[in-house]
Amino acid sequence: MKLSKRLSFIASFVDNHMIIADIGSDHGYLPYYLLENKIINKAYACDNKIGPYQNLLSTFNNSSFDIEISLKDGLNNLPDYVNALIITGMGGDLIIKILKRDFKYLKNIEYLILSPHSHFLEVRKYLSSIGYKIIDEGIIKDDKFYQVIKYQKGNETLNKIELMFGPILLQKKNVDYLNFYQEELSSINKLLSLNLPNERKNELLTKKELIEKYGK
Repeated sequence: MKLSKRLSFIASFVDNHMIIADIGSDHGYLPYYLLENKIINKAYACDNKIGPYQNLLSTFNNSSFDIEISLKDGLNNLPDYVNALIITGMGGDLIIKILKRDFKYLKNIEYLILSPHSHFLEVRKYLSSIGYKIIDEGIIKDDKFYQVIKYQKGNETLNKIELMFGPILLQKKNVDYLNFYQEELSSINKLLSLNLPNERKNELLTKKELIEKYGK
């Protein structure tokens, strides 16, 4: 199976000792690819909507892969054998909501691979607060920019800049990272040209100053 650029990038963060749960799997292309290419040997995939769940079943219909497929919401009744979560395709606020609500199911989770569409700072802050440390990060453009953050159980303390920009992304500063923040600066400058309340204007100016310092 050939994956999109985004899904291929997410797949590159998966290690062969992981038994992954793909939460909100939709068509299930990611776990199918990982199993087909023997990157992993076993997987769990779920979706909470009947349409995507049917798509998921259809993808694996004629396969003999070791995968459990469920119509479930979030981490509800997550199997004990899973040691890694993949949660992508949603806002960071929703990812945090799922993890908070289903916190008890994290007891066996050694790794998380998250690709939030927003609220990157809040995601990093929350995961740090519940005992996970960042072991890898990346950013890629595939129609738009996507960030991927890989966690392992452990403790870390991140400062404000690391929370905002990502401690590993700050070290890598690859082309996609630089281009992402160039677009951010362009968006901020457009907003600043509008008649905004002073509080919002000051917030944007502060963000602009940080991006000009750390996003280049």
